[in-house]
Amino acid sequence: PRLGELIEVVSIMHEQKVADEGGGYDKVWQTLVTVRAKVVPVAGREEERGGLRGVRVCLFTFRRRGDVTPDMKLHWNAADWAIWEIRDPGPRGMFMLVTARAGVTQ
Repeated sequence: PRLGELIEVVSIMHEQKVADEGGGYDKVWQTLVTVRAKVVPVAGREEERGGLRGVRVCLFTFRRRGDVTPDMKLHWNAADWAIWEIRDPGPRGMFMLVTARAGVTQ
C-alpha cells in the first residue's frame, strides 16, 4: 500500500499485570501504540459458542513493527480485534499484515 492509504486509526494493545488492593494482580489491556492502518474486510460469519454471535475478519496493514505478537489485540472501529495471524514481510518489507477477528473472546 501507499502511505496515503493508511487512513484508519488502530490501537495495538497488550495485556499488563497491575497490582490490586488485595496484594495480587489484575490483568488489564493497555495501549502499546496507536498507528495508522489500511483495513480491508475479509470475511464475516456467525459462530455458535454459548450463543450465536457475528464474527468479522479484517486484514490490517500498517508500518512494520518488531513488537507486535499474536497474544496482543487491536482496537478499531469501537471493537476489539483478536490477532489471528501476523505475516512477516521479510527483512526489507516496509509494512506488516495482521489478520484479526472481532466478535471472539481472546
